[in-house]
This record gives sequence, structure tokens and C-alpha cells, in this order.
Amino acid sequence: MEYPERLKSGKQAMKLKWIGKSIGWRIDKVLGTDTVGPKDEPETPEQPQRPRASDSSSTNTTNTTNTTNEQSKRPKKRTTARKPSVDTPTPRMRAKFVDASPQRSRSRRPSSRQPRASSSLSSLPRETASRLLEAVRNIAMQVSKHSHVVLADSYRRGHQQVSRLVFLITERTLPKSTRRGQEVLRSLIATLRQSGLLKDASYISQQRTNVKGKAHFRSGHQLPIWFICIPACEWPFALLRYTGPHDIWTQLQTAASNKGWRLTEKTLLNGYITVRAMTERDVFRQLNLVYLAPTDRE
Repeated sequence: MEYPERLKSGKQAMKLKWIGKSIGWRIDKVLGTDTVGPKDEPETPEQPQRPRASDSSSTNTTNTTNTTNEQSKRPKKRTTARKPSVDTPTPRMRAKFVDASPQRSRSRRPSSRQPRASSSLSSLPRETASRLLEAVRNIAMQVSKHSHVVLADSYRRGHQQVSRLVFLITERTLPKSTRRGQEVLRSLIATLRQSGLLKDASYISQQRTNVKGKAHFRSGHQLPIWFICIPACEWPFALLRYTGPHDIWTQLQTAASNKGWRLTEKTLLNGYITVRAMTERDVFRQLNLVYLAPTDRE
């Protein structure tokens, strides 16, 4: 693009092709002339203003009103209610069907079944206790051939129902020791626990010679069970004490105290001297009493 003369103003430049008001106005600014008036100034693009919170809320309300108005103007669709069928009534219209037929009175016949016995019985038949005594003796003989086991308390007194199982264990060859008796006791506890008969067994002495627990039989009987290891020299006194009953034992103790002696479950003392007694008969004889058999001690 060529111009024969030197440009002196923006209005002069506007005569050329492709030059408009905005370029002419800028040429005036460069040359310092003022040929292009304010009407000829280029329009500056307006910056969009950020809407305010109040304006946005108002616009939202207007939009919602417009949408509601448009929805209201739309034609409503006709909804036809479905007629409930006769076979399947609606849940609200379903009626409760009541059986109005006369009911027959059913008379209960008396049951011929007998009530079951309680699972935990407090007494054991003598036959079952005898079988248990044989089993305990067999286990003790496997540990020591010279061991001796007696089932005391009500069994030794000849009762047909045993309420407590008290086993006395001794070793005949060791008169003042319970070492072999403790070995027998450990074997008994392990075997009976494994069979499920002995439960809740625990030692009740520091010498580990007494064990108390609970005997559970398959017939449902549950009885307290007690194993006591006794030296051979204390055997007759312990046999009297645990055979019982308590009244006979107290009578023996009073007879000993009348003579100035002292009777315990371990020995018979005359001061500091031990009175010799090898059997129960010897104890009765030393106390000047008539011997009573275990079955007569009631």
C-alpha cells in the first residue's frame, strides 16, 4: 500500500483502503493531531460484570417461576385409574377371611410318658460305686502292687445309696511315707480325667496328698469325690475318721479326752507318747470301748 505524500493526520490515512476509524484514531495519537473526532473513536469492548449474590438469587427465583409457569401452561395428562381385578384385590381393599365353621373341642388325653429324671442326681447306687472301686483298685495296682484302696464314708457303712465318694489310698511297705501313694494318685487323676468321669479336680494340701473334685457319670449322677493319701502308720485312725459317722467319731474323741489322751485322724497320743494301734479294733480296745463294725456305726 503506497501513498504519494507523507501522512499528516489520521483522517488523511483513512482515505486509504483497509484503514478504518480505529487505526486513524491511533495514527492521530502518534502524530499528535486531532482529526478524528470523538464520534469516530473506536468502541471499547465492555467487560462483563460479575453477578452479585442477591442478583443470582433473584435470577434463580425468576428461573423457578418461569419453569413453574411453563409447567402450568403445559396440558395435563389424563390418568386413568386401574380397576382392581376380582381375583386379586388391592391390599387396602383386601378383607380378612374368618373361618366361621364350628370348631371341634379337642380333649387332651393323659400322656402315658413318665417324667424324666433330673440330670444331676445326688446319690449313686451301691452297685455303680462298687464297679468304680474295682476300677480304681486296678489302676492303683498297675502303679504299685502293694497299694491298698478303700472306699469309706456311707459305702463302707453298708448304705445302698452313696452320697459322697471318699477313697483312702495307702502303701503297705512304706509305713511313714506317702511317696508311692502320690504316684498312684497322679495316675488315678490322669486316667479319670481322660475318661471324663473326674472334673474340677484340685489339690487341697501343700503335700499334694488330697484331691477334691466332681464325679460325672453317664447315668446323670454327679457326686463329690475325694482322694486321700495316708501313710500306713496312720491308717486305722484315718479309717475311723472318714468312715464316720460324725457322732461316732466325736464319741471316740470324748472317750480319749476322759482318759487324758488326744485322738486325731493321724494318731492317738497319751501326752507326747503315741499309743500303739494297728487296726480299728485296737483303737476301741485302747479306749475301753466295745468294737463296732462299720455297718453298725449308725
